[in-house]
Amino acid sequence: MAAMSLGGLTAPIWGGLADRYRLHRWLLAGGLLLTAFGLGAFPTEAHPALWFVLALGQGIGAASAATVANLFVVEVHP
Repeated sequence: MAAMSLGGLTAPIWGGLADRYRLHRWLLAGGLLLTAFGLGAFPTEAHPALWFVLALGQGIGAASAATVANLFVVEVHP
């Protein structure tokens, strides 16, 4: 949970990148793919260090997807 929450702290980075470089769709898709990969790979690994890396990736992916999804609703009118 700590690793996933640590990944969630990257949300301002994704919001800034999306606004600055107009990467909303790419960051949303990338975040969803990163989260899905982490969720799929997590049960197959047995080493705690890999669990940390996968949980961190899930947190980063979830933060990216959630942040950019909110930007679609509030700021972006494609």
